[in-house]
Amino acid sequence: MHGVVTGKRKSARSAITNGSRLFAARVDLRTSRGARFKDLISAYTRDAGDDLTEAQRAIVRDLAMLQVLSEDLQQSYMETGAMSQEEHTQYARLTNSMRRHMKTLGLTAQRGTKPDDDDMDPLTYMKTRGKTRRARLDDDEEED
Repeated sequence: MHGVVTGKRKSARSAITNGSRLFAARVDLRTSRGARFKDLISAYTRDAGDDLTEAQRAIVRDLAMLQVLSEDLQQSYMETGAMSQEEHTQYARLTNSMRRHMKTLGLTAQRGTKPDDDDMDPLTYMKTRGKTRRARLDDDEEED
């Protein structure tokens, strides 16, 4: 009967399984990083669908952790304007892992779809200076 749960009440499950804690040991998640980690788990869970399997929940946690680490590297770069080769490699690995996890959870946009300005990544938006939105607005006015 290894791995089979039979007749156990919710209270007999671990604190992690029943959702009352994120880690086996008590960790203060009221810090800015802890709060961000919890927020990301909630957001990714909502985006992927609230009825996730245990495997999907593990991927969501990993994705949230990867994003927190990525944001730390981004902040460091913005503060110093410098990134070592090791940090650059780490950042590339983090973002690639994030992309793969998002794809596994079905959270990436479909290829060939035109992003709205709200969905456009910040660098693309800055490069186009919002022209894609202006062009769509102009097209709409011509149809009237």
